[in-house]
Amino acid sequence: MEVALRLERSLSAEGLSVWVDHANIRAGGLLIPALQDALQDSRNIVILWSHAAAASAWVTTEWTSVVNLNHQKETRVQKGVIPCRVDDTPLALFLLNYVFCDLRTSFEDGTATIVTSLRGEIERTPPPARYEPSDFVQQILAGQSDVLTALGSNDPATALRLERQLTGQVDAALRTNPADPYLLALAGYDKKNQYMIRHWDDLQAGHLAPKDELLEQAAGLFFKALSSRPEDPSALNGLGSVFMLRGDFDAAEFYIRRSLARAHEEGFDYPAAEQDLALIQNLKTRQTTPPPRRGRSAPKR
Repeated sequence: MEVALRLERSLSAEGLSVWVDHANIRAGGLLIPALQDALQDSRNIVILWSHAAAASAWVTTEWTSVVNLNHQKETRVQKGVIPCRVDDTPLALFLLNYVFCDLRTSFEDGTATIVTSLRGEIERTPPPARYEPSDFVQQILAGQSDVLTALGSNDPATALRLERQLTGQVDAALRTNPADPYLLALAGYDKKNQYMIRHWDDLQAGHLAPKDELLEQAAGLFFKALSSRPEDPSALNGLGSVFMLRGDFDAAEFYIRRSLARAHEEGFDYPAAEQDLALIQNLKTRQTTPPPRRGRSAPKR
């Protein structure tokens, strides 16, 4: 945060308008409406890239959401994406598409480069990569759908048996290709489904989703997939479903809506994402609707 505040002061001194989350609005969720509005209205996003940033769900959420916003028809302002290296941590694969600024050796020289980039023409976001899953990926996705079908039939025992068979296949494939975004997304679904099976009784009872490392692992795998392919419809929906389980419905709705838009652009239906979106909207309605007031009963005579 110290680098961010120092950079804010330097850019403001250059007459540039800077937005930093001083009010910690993200405490209410990773993509609450106020943050979505701030990102929507921004002309550029400067990503201060460091070891901490690479591991941060907040940072990954913000820059991948900006990449997706740049391809939405509703976007009012195209945004520039300006990665700035603070230490020697390698940039996320997709961020290599952009010219980066360097703060490692000289803060002043790096800031001058940022100012030039902010005042220049916006570097266009590369178009989305085609979604072309292999036969193996489609086979595993179909199996994972069967797991959810078993859960939907209130048969967690069958779901667990099917899931264990898939886990071995996904783990073996990921050991061979640990950076493959399709496999990372599959592994994310694997962890998310394991979580749902483990806590099925709580979820069915409408309890708050219990904290569990499985859900954090699922989120991490989806973030890794999106760091390479920010507009992968499967990874977008998977991350949205994790946010839904966490109760972060604004972030969940953003990512699942984007997943459906990408599926439409790719020319295929995505009923699972449509069901997730309907569930999120229902949950948000229940969250904001006050309970009915009880009328006073007439006194007995």
